[in-house]
Order: sequence, then C-alpha cells, then structure tokens
Amino acid sequence: MHKRRIIIISFLFYLIAIDYAVLYHYQNQTHFQRYPNSFAAAVEFYEKDYFPKEYLSLSSLFMEKPSVSNLPRSIASVGDLIYYFPALATMISILSTISGLSIRETILIPLGSFLLPLVLLVTIKNFIMKNEPILYTLLYIYFITYLMNHKAFKAAYMAAYTYILFFIFLLLVHKYILDDRSPSKILTLLILLLLSFPLWWHSMTMIVLFLIIGTFIVTLLLYPIHNTPPIVIKTRNLLLVSIVLTLTFSKIFSTSNYLTEFINRFSAEYLSNLYLSRINGKTPSPVIFSYTSTTLGKIYFYSHMLLHVINVILIIISIMFAIKHIHTQRLDSKSAFHISMVGGAIIAQAIFSSAYSLTALGLWYVPLVFPLVSISLVSSCTIPKKQKQAIVSALFILITLSTLLIVTAHESYELGALSLTRFNDINPSYEWILNYVPPNTQFYTDFNLFGKYLQWEGEYKILPLELRRFTPKNYELVINGKLKTNLIIDCKTMTRGLPIHSYGGRYLLKPELEVISANSNLNRVYQDGSICVFLEIPS
Repeated sequence: MHKRRIIIISFLFYLIAIDYAVLYHYQNQTHFQRYPNSFAAAVEFYEKDYFPKEYLSLSSLFMEKPSVSNLPRSIASVGDLIYYFPALATMISILSTISGLSIRETILIPLGSFLLPLVLLVTIKNFIMKNEPILYTLLYIYFITYLMNHKAFKAAYMAAYTYILFFIFLLLVHKYILDDRSPSKILTLLILLLLSFPLWWHSMTMIVLFLIIGTFIVTLLLYPIHNTPPIVIKTRNLLLVSIVLTLTFSKIFSTSNYLTEFINRFSAEYLSNLYLSRINGKTPSPVIFSYTSTTLGKIYFYSHMLLHVINVILIIISIMFAIKHIHTQRLDSKSAFHISMVGGAIIAQAIFSSAYSLTALGLWYVPLVFPLVSISLVSSCTIPKKQKQAIVSALFILITLSTLLIVTAHESYELGALSLTRFNDINPSYEWILNYVPPNTQFYTDFNLFGKYLQWEGEYKILPLELRRFTPKNYELVINGKLKTNLIIDCKTMTRGLPIHSYGGRYLLKPELEVISANSNLNRVYQDGSICVFLEIPS
C-alpha cells in the first residue's frame, strides 16, 4: 500500500473519531454518569477547601488519610475520588484554570479522541515491520473504530489519560528493549511513567505490572533457545522498578486492605466458586437491569464476544508462526521480544481476570493488547501469502464488529447507561429542596443523580439533606416496600423505560417508576420534567 494512501486513510479515520466524539459523546454527555459525576463534585469541593489540602499532596502517599468527619456524609464519601486519584484531580483543575471552563465542562471534553489516535499511530508504527503496511493500516483502523465507543474517547476522565500513558509506555518499552541508543534516557522516562500510574489509577498500575511480570516470565523461558542476556536484564530491571514503585506509591495498598483482598482472589476456593457461579448464570439481584434482555443488547453482547474470540485466534496464529519460526530460522532479538510480549499478554490476562473478576475490566488485554502484540509478532516472521490473507480477513472482521458495537450502543442509549437527565435539569428540584426540605432529611437516589446534586452543592450551596445512593440491595427493599425512606427519582429516564445507575458493582437498576408511585407508604410531593420527589408517609 502506498505511503501517501496510508497517511490519507489514517487521517480520515482520525477525523471521523473526533467528529463522532464531539457530535455524539460530548453533546450527549455519554461518559458523565456515575463516578465522573461525583468526581466533578469532589474537585469542586476541594477547590472550595472542604477537603484537606493534604489530599493532593505527595506527602499523603506516606501518611494516614486526613479525617473529614465534620462534613456531611454524602460530601465526605466523594473525597476518596480525589485522594486515590490525585493526578487526575490535579490535571482537571489545571485544564479548568487554563481553559476558563468549569470542572464539569472540562471533564466533558473528549480529550482522548484528539490525542490517543496520535499516540496509537506512533506506537503501532514502532511495533509493526515497515514492509507490512496493510497490517499496520488495518490494525490502526481497528483501534480507532473499537475505541470510538470506548470511555477513553468519550471524556477527559480517567481512561483518556491513562490509556494515552499506557500506549506511550508500550512504545518506550519496545524502544528500551530493542534499541541500544540512549537506553538510560528511555529507562528514565519509563521510571517516570511507572511512577505516574499509581497517581492516576491503581487499576492501570496493575495492568502494567502484570504485563511486565508476564513478559519477564516468557523471556526467562526463551533464554535457553535465544541467549539474549540484554533482553533478560532489561525486562528484569523493568519488573523490579515496577514492583517497587507500585508498592511504595500506590495509595490503594498503603491505606486499605486491597492487597489482602487481591491475594485472596487467587485461592482455589474463590476461583472454583467464581467459575461455578458463571457457569450457573447466577444473577446478583432481580432488580438489576441486563442490557442483553434487549435485541440491540444481544447484538452488542455477541458482537463483543466474537471480537474477543477473533483477537484470541489472532494471538494463537501468532504463536503458531513463532513456533514455526523458531524451528526453521534463527531467532533474532526483535522476534524473541515479540514472542515474550505475546506470552506476557496471555499471562497478564490470566492474572488480571482473576484479580478483577468482579469488575467490568476482566478481559482488558484481549481487545487492546492482544492484536498489537500478535500482529507485531506475525510481521516480524516470514508470512506465507495464504496466512497473510487470513490475518487481513481477521482484521477486517474486527473492524466490522467494532463498527457494529458503535451502532448498537448508539441506538440503545449506551446499552441503557445513558441517563437522560442532565446537570441543568436538576436546577428546579435543587431549588425546591433547598427551600422546602427540613434539615437532615435522608433521601435515597441513584448514582447518577447523586453526583449531579453534589455538583450543584459544590458550585452553589449545600443542601440540607442526607443523600444516599441506591445499591441493588436497598433498591430491591424499596421496590418491595420493605425500606421506608424518602426518594429522589429520575422520572425522565425511567419514563423512557431506561434503567438508573446503582452504586457498587457497576450495575444498572430496572426502571420501576410505576411500582414506586403505587407504594402506599410514599407521597409524591414534587415533580417536574425530570425529577420526582417522594416523601415517606409517617405511620
């Protein structure tokens, strides 16, 4: 494929990604639900001195978390978001100051759609051999189409920054291992990156650590076949630095029982129970909404699963090429390292799936790392024409499936996760609560509204109520009339048959507005186009 044509195609998909992010994700605030909502409020409160300055100080890495017991419970609960993610809070504050936008408006910027494609372009170009332009181009298009529906492209929140840093990390690792020019300078940059990950997002810290562990293990196994002490030494250096920095600077280890819980995930009993529960298809609660209950949701689910299967097949093909390459040709340093990366990605995925089995992050490496390392390995080997055509076909299928994910998510309100109530829709009910609700009144609401009310409190005035979030457990009690409490309900979203957001477990809750309205223990005292307020009727 001609170099000029590659540039034109790559630039075209880059523009498409930006247009989609601005015209759809930004306009509809698709990634301004749940935690991004609450995070915006937390930064507002921090800037108004509700939280101690130590929350964003480097000294907080080595000290106990300052007490905020004097704050209302709802406000204190979001303080952890900036305490555990100080780099993100600092970056949002800086961007807000420079741009003149509010914290909320700053987070809404689809920053990842502007920067991540550029980083991917350079990283893929570094990994893939120059004599394979078709593989390089198709892999880049796949990444763009897959990420167009990903949170990394939707807003200037966690994934946008950490995914950019992750692919820069892969680029630097590749250069550090295989390029003998200025290795000390590249290692310094890698150390700075490894130091930054715990300050951004503890999950990305573990993603990087597991990949380094897996790569080092395979490098050691390859050593008898390919005697390359420099590669072993360099991967060992990366592993030691990563472990030390993770344990030293990650607040999630120093201030919680996360490490104990993490280790327990690898017990035989836990893994067997997890496997059996997945096989039996257990549902945590009858009030939890499953997007697979809809036609579009089913299409999305099976398309996503097939995409994962194709990526696994690609990595299996690359391993077969590697085995054949080892038996027929001398293994050079680049091929040896690419084999280590492929094996490392598989090991990392196995560890990560167990450690993060209760979250939506379980198969993180499969769509994002597997295709890059497998295609890079294949491109460093001699590829027969038929096998190359099969790989090209697989990449076309991945692009098609990624496009299908975009369409189905768009047409299904982000699989039900897109709440229709926006920040400005809260204003009338906020004013009503401020004027008519007695102090210290307790209300339950969904995770999305919880963050939006806190944003109003952060930007204007604290409400005289104690706001709590729905979980599947307490929402089920409310629906069954077993929990008597006051409610703030997203009527606009529920009326359209869309679910609401739960706190904990990344769950969506079924829209049961009619059941709530029919509850004889509740009295609807307020309603506008978006919000309904129900007060408990005294016994």
